[in-house]
Amino acid sequence: MKLTKKNIKALEKLGWSVKTTDDGYCLENYSPCGGDMVIEAKSKEDIIQYCEYYDAEEEFNCWWGAKRGEPSTPSELWEDCLEKGKMYDAVKEALQ
Repeated sequence: MKLTKKNIKALEKLGWSVKTTDDGYCLENYSPCGGDMVIEAKSKEDIIQYCEYYDAEEEFNCWWGAKRGEPSTPSELWEDCLEKGKMYDAVKEALQ
Protein backbone atom coordinates (compact mmCIF):
# COMPACT_ATOMS: atom_id res chain seq x y z
CA MET A 1 0.00 0.00 0.00
CA LYS A 2 1.22 3.50 -0.84
CA LEU A 3 1.66 6.31 1.64
CA THR A 4 -1.20 8.78 1.60
CA LYS A 5 -0.75 12.54 1.80
CA LYS A 6 -2.04 12.27 5.38
CA ASN A 7 0.67 9.66 6.17
CA ILE A 8 3.38 11.84 4.69
CA LYS A 9 2.22 14.91 6.63
CA ALA A 10 2.16 12.88 9.86
CA LEU A 11 5.72 11.65 9.25
CA GLU A 12 6.94 15.14 8.39
CA LYS A 13 5.37 16.43 11.59
CA LEU A 14 7.56 13.89 13.44
CA GLY A 15 10.63 15.37 11.75
CA TRP A 16 11.07 12.81 8.97
CA SER A 17 11.77 13.85 5.39
CA VAL A 18 9.83 11.64 2.97
CA LYS A 19 10.92 11.22 -0.63
CA THR A 20 9.26 9.16 -3.32
CA THR A 21 11.72 7.03 -5.28
CA ASP A 22 11.45 4.77 -8.32
CA ASP A 23 11.24 1.80 -5.93
CA GLY A 24 9.02 3.30 -3.23
CA TYR A 25 10.04 5.65 -0.43
CA CYS A 26 13.05 6.98 1.41
CA LEU A 27 12.50 8.37 4.90
CA GLU A 28 15.32 10.26 6.59
CA ASN A 29 15.81 11.69 10.06
CA TYR A 30 18.49 12.10 12.72
CA SER A 31 18.73 10.60 16.19
CA PRO A 32 19.15 12.95 19.16
CA CYS A 33 22.94 12.45 18.94
CA GLY A 34 22.94 13.19 15.21
CA GLY A 35 23.01 9.66 13.83
CA ASP A 36 21.55 9.15 10.37
CA MET A 37 18.28 7.25 10.31
CA VAL A 38 17.21 6.08 6.86
CA ILE A 39 14.33 3.82 5.92
CA GLU A 40 14.15 2.69 2.30
CA ALA A 41 10.97 0.76 1.59
CA LYS A 42 8.59 -0.17 -1.20
CA SER A 43 5.37 0.28 0.74
CA LYS A 44 3.75 1.52 3.93
CA GLU A 45 3.76 -2.04 5.26
CA ASP A 46 7.50 -2.34 4.62
CA ILE A 47 8.11 0.85 6.60
CA ILE A 48 6.06 -0.49 9.51
CA GLN A 49 7.90 -3.82 9.38
CA TYR A 50 11.28 -2.05 9.35
CA CYS A 51 10.28 -0.15 12.48
CA GLU A 52 8.99 -3.29 14.19
CA TYR A 53 12.32 -5.07 13.73
CA TYR A 54 14.50 -2.31 15.17
CA ASP A 55 16.56 -3.68 18.05
CA ALA A 56 18.29 -1.15 20.30
CA GLU A 57 20.75 -3.72 21.63
CA GLU A 58 21.77 -4.78 18.14
CA GLU A 59 22.18 -1.13 17.15
CA PHE A 60 24.34 -0.48 20.21
CA ASN A 61 26.57 -3.48 19.48
CA CYS A 62 26.96 -2.37 15.87
CA TRP A 63 28.12 1.13 16.78
CA TRP A 64 29.98 0.82 20.09
CA GLY A 65 33.68 1.24 19.37
CA ALA A 66 33.19 1.85 15.64
CA LYS A 67 34.95 5.24 15.85
CA ARG A 68 32.71 6.72 13.16
CA GLY A 69 31.27 9.67 15.04
CA GLU A 70 29.08 7.78 17.51
CA PRO A 71 28.72 9.05 21.10
CA SER A 72 31.86 8.56 23.16
CA THR A 73 30.30 6.94 26.24
CA PRO A 74 28.31 3.71 26.40
CA SER A 75 25.47 5.36 28.31
CA GLU A 76 25.10 8.16 25.77
CA LEU A 77 25.10 5.68 22.86
CA TRP A 78 22.60 3.44 24.68
CA GLU A 79 20.24 6.37 25.30
CA ASP A 80 20.51 7.34 21.64
CA CYS A 81 19.65 3.76 20.61
CA LEU A 82 16.61 3.79 22.91
CA GLU A 83 15.48 7.15 21.51
CA LYS A 84 15.76 5.75 17.99
CA GLY A 85 13.40 2.98 19.08
CA LYS A 86 10.91 5.58 20.29
CA MET A 87 11.21 7.41 16.98
CA TYR A 88 10.52 4.21 15.06
CA ASP A 89 7.54 3.48 17.33
CA ALA A 90 6.17 6.93 16.50
CA VAL A 91 6.50 6.18 12.78
CA LYS A 92 4.56 2.93 13.24
CA GLU A 93 1.82 4.72 15.17
CA ALA A 94 1.58 7.46 12.52
CA LEU A 95 1.09 4.87 9.79
CA GLN A 96 -1.39 2.57 11.55
